[in-house]
Amino acid sequence: MFFNFNKKRAREVVVAFFLCLLLGPDGVAFVRTRADVGTKISWPSWQTTIPLIIYLDGYHGLDSSSLQSSLVAAASQWSNDNHTQSLSLYLGSNRNDARIEQSDLLFTTNMNYFGGSGVLAVTQVAYEGHNGEIVAADIFINDNLSFKLGETPDDGRYNLESVITHEMGHMMGLGHGQVRSSTMYYQLFSGQDTLHSDDYVGMANGYASGTGNSLGMISGKVIGGDSLIGIFGTHIQVISGHSGQVIGGVFSDEDGSFLIKGLPLNDTYYLYLSPIGLLDSLPRYYSSRRMNFCSGDSDYRGAFYESCSVSRTGHPQGIRIDSSNRHVSIANITIGCDLKVPADLLSNRDESAIYTGLDLTASTLSQVGDSITGYFSNASQYDQVNVDLSGYSIPDSSYYLEVKAVAPSLFSRKVVNLSVISGVFDQLVLEDDLAIGYLNLDSATPSNNIFTIKVASSNTTPVPSDIYIGLEDDYIFYQLIVSVVTKVGAEYVPYSFRDYGVANENSGCPQAQIAYSVDGIVSSQPTARAPAAQESNSSGLLGLSCGTVTSDNDLTPPGSGPLSFMIGFAFPLLALALFWRLRQSLGLSLRQPAASVTLSGGRRT
Repeated sequence: MFFNFNKKRAREVVVAFFLCLLLGPDGVAFVRTRADVGTKISWPSWQTTIPLIIYLDGYHGLDSSSLQSSLVAAASQWSNDNHTQSLSLYLGSNRNDARIEQSDLLFTTNMNYFGGSGVLAVTQVAYEGHNGEIVAADIFINDNLSFKLGETPDDGRYNLESVITHEMGHMMGLGHGQVRSSTMYYQLFSGQDTLHSDDYVGMANGYASGTGNSLGMISGKVIGGDSLIGIFGTHIQVISGHSGQVIGGVFSDEDGSFLIKGLPLNDTYYLYLSPIGLLDSLPRYYSSRRMNFCSGDSDYRGAFYESCSVSRTGHPQGIRIDSSNRHVSIANITIGCDLKVPADLLSNRDESAIYTGLDLTASTLSQVGDSITGYFSNASQYDQVNVDLSGYSIPDSSYYLEVKAVAPSLFSRKVVNLSVISGVFDQLVLEDDLAIGYLNLDSATPSNNIFTIKVASSNTTPVPSDIYIGLEDDYIFYQLIVSVVTKVGAEYVPYSFRDYGVANENSGCPQAQIAYSVDGIVSSQPTARAPAAQESNSSGLLGLSCGTVTSDNDLTPPGSGPLSFMIGFAFPLLALALFWRLRQSLGLSLRQPAASVTLSGGRRT
């Protein structure tokens, strides 16, 4: 399901969403969708191939061959070597061959199923109530609406590839995420038919790895207060030191614990912790989340994980994941009541002040690197940061200083720009969510390798901006990451990796002194059960449903561009009997499927 923010309909959206959250099982962030009793939902571990029968005998008006190719492309993204489960597509000959406990994708004009004229698609999942194992999942596309394939100019039709890719994520057990630009982000935007690393990390967290020990993980516990209370409902985002991008995020459990799997090896990661937002888009399980743990009953805010060392205040703690250190466990990580920055970065902010606190001292060039946090109270402010590599011997002209400024990826309000006061960028990449600059290091004259980097806020708002309302930070802030890379052809390859040592935990410096424990909202027993006739086959089957609807709740697609696609919200079933009645009303029988044609073998190599 997706939301497209529409100010005129914001009130109606919140009301509709709130009512749905009261009814039954809901979707969760990229984290596994949770059953009504709190169990995470996923396909059973023994079912490594998940068949999805495709029925194209509707009225969608699309070229059958192109549509099949798009469906295979969407499924292949959810079937990769990071996990053992894969989607296999089969072309069904007649929708009357669809049956219960078989997963189907159909186009239909039957509005009784969708529950509203503006619903674009519905994904229903049937699962075992006691363990959350998925039995079957169906995707229904509203054939009363007009769809298109590809990112063609806006012509009033909906991008079917984005809708189907998102709905297949729900079928695999994923709910909505709060990582910017992910396919499972709860609002639709251009390019969502291509999976984000957060979507892959989500699958890795729900299913066994298909590549053995080629991926890493970080685990820990989010705490607050001197009693080290576990904090429920904190969003832990992982930033790659290599790319400067947020590659995934998870929510902390009731005891504050978290586990992030599926992290590529040979990278240094940073953690950013913030309260989860937009509770209306998340399951009822998270609705008890609290934030008022700081002085004066104020809320805790987003902050980077760092050590307790005073000298390292404002320097995010790096976590190295490689073949010798695949799993890093951090006992306790504190939430933050403020965004910590180096004291002398703020105290000397004027035209002549240059911050010299980057710690670039290392035994060899291959261990050079550091990171700091900064923020601006208004768009006219800037910081000047000294980078001194004059003490190192540079082997040849292929070595470069890489400077990255991470900002909008973490929902900073403005884009951050980079420039050089002394020196010239060999290449500068300024994007909405990241700024990266490369400075060629002088191998002949080391004294030339002293640079002053200017980090400044711009008046530019990240694009798209309207879909992130409710998650934006109050600050204009950034994380600056510096390291050395080598240039091979046109590509910059990581060379230096700072040795951060053991990932120090925060038991000695907890913030949020009035933190208290909070439990997630779960039902004492399932709220929706299968019809009695089905109990003998699958005792305790429950229903979960997700709908995708238009922003105007009618059949007229919004025409204001790629950001005005649709609003979506969950339609949990009060009783799974409705699930079977709807299938029968659509002509879906209990017969075994007829011979089908394989569209996709499932796994992408």
